[in-house]
Amino acid sequence: MLRKILQKILSDNQFQKIKESSKKWFSVCNKCGYSISVWDSGGIRFKAASKGKRVLGSCPDCKKIRIFKIVKKS
Repeated sequence: MLRKILQKILSDNQFQKIKESSKKWFSVCNKCGYSISVWDSGGIRFKAASKGKRVLGSCPDCKKIRIFKIVKKS
């Protein structure tokens, strides 16, 4: 929903920068190592620099609620 709103109010260039930035950040399961980009999971991460961020989520590999690390991959 937020992505649709941003796409309507921002220029194409600005929205592409947000999309590219979000695709560099990944959610990684602490147990099995499953990873998915923040963008592909429906999120947005732009101009972020935090390290050690953790979120709760459902891992499709473990089939359980797990803690996910948010990491940036080049």
